[in-house]
This record gives sequence, C-alpha cells and structure tokens, in this order.
Amino acid sequence: MKKFDFILLVDDDPIANFLTERLLRKLDIFHKIQTAANGEQAIAMIQEENAKGNPSPDLILLDINMPVMNGLEFLEIFKGGSFADKEKTKFAILSTTTHPRDYENILAKGVAHIIHKPLTEAKLMEVLEGMK
Repeated sequence: MKKFDFILLVDDDPIANFLTERLLRKLDIFHKIQTAANGEQAIAMIQEENAKGNPSPDLILLDINMPVMNGLEFLEIFKGGSFADKEKTKFAILSTTTHPRDYENILAKGVAHIIHKPLTEAKLMEVLEGMK
C-alpha cells in the first residue's frame, strides 16, 4: 500500500487519538502524523505547515462532534480556504453519529467515507481501498 506523506487526525478524544495513531503506526502507512483536538487547532496546524512550504495533509481523519470548531465547520473552512495542495487531500469521518441529518451534512460537504468508531484495521483498510 502506498504511504501517505502527511496524515492529520482531528478528534477531541485523547484515547481515540492514541488508539488510532497506534493502528496507523502498526500499518506503517504514513511518513508524518499530527493530531489536533478540534477543527481550529487543525486549521492552525495546516497553516503552519503551509507557511513552512509544506503541502496540506494527504489524509485527514476527522471527528464531527468537537468543541471550539466541529468537523463540519472545519470542512467548510478548509475547502473554502487557500491551502497548499488542498485538492489532493482525502477525508474520512471518524464518528459515533448515527443521525441521518449528520450523514446528509457530511455528504453535502463532499465526504463519502464515514468510519464508525471504534476504528479497526478492517474498517480503515476498506475506506483506504475506496479512496484509490
């Protein structure tokens, strides 16, 4: 499997972040990973990377329900912003939501990949295969 240069994990749950990062390390599918606790931190991290001349993440694993800036707000700002190489960024939503309105909002933002927590290797591999 091709490695991602940069994966950004955006989730306010530190335990979920730890487990997700551990799974990603086990699969050895990235060169660099960063974690943000909300959408606002994620935007700041991407801006900082862009200021250093680095592109935006190749893959963003994004929770929907977070304090400060939720996942849908993050998507709106990222997709409407001037971020380096943002066109190549792929998204997967990591969420516990089962509400149909949440699914509609996610799909309306152009994200087709939703992974129900907890993340497993099988779920992740299925989504990654669908991103090809």
